[in-house]
Amino acid sequence: MKAASVRGPVRIVSAFLLGICAGAWLVVPFFSTRLRQLALDLEATRQELEQERARAESLSQAEPAQLTVREIDCLVLCADPEARLGITRQCGELTRHLLGRPIRQLDPYLLHNLLHGRKVRVGDQDYVLSVDAVLASEKVAYYIRASPAPPR
Repeated sequence: MKAASVRGPVRIVSAFLLGICAGAWLVVPFFSTRLRQLALDLEATRQELEQERARAESLSQAEPAQLTVREIDCLVLCADPEARLGITRQCGELTRHLLGRPIRQLDPYLLHNLLHGRKVRVGDQDYVLSVDAVLASEKVAYYIRASPAPPR
């Protein structure tokens, strides 16, 4: 008789724990996509912060009388948002040395060839950069098309 009376609460607790496990199993896909998007947003914000710090540092060292490069913007066209973010970060690192330089000393041909035809690796995929346009003034803007590199 005692064994029968214990089974009732055990069944209730077991059903409750099973419900918790099933609910957690159903919620994981929703939160994993949200966490992935938040990670991308965080990386983009860190990238912007790093660019602004570099910009502020170079502006503090620049001569005030000359027109200097104050900002560099790399606009990347790529279908994969994660790859676009990684390519933008790498392009920012490659062009960071231009900040604070006098605009008259910049060679347009070298500005274009700094990134054109360059291979970059994002994750396990290689991409080839094609610079469509470079606009040089106090803000240097690169318009870049990234396409997956052909297999070797």
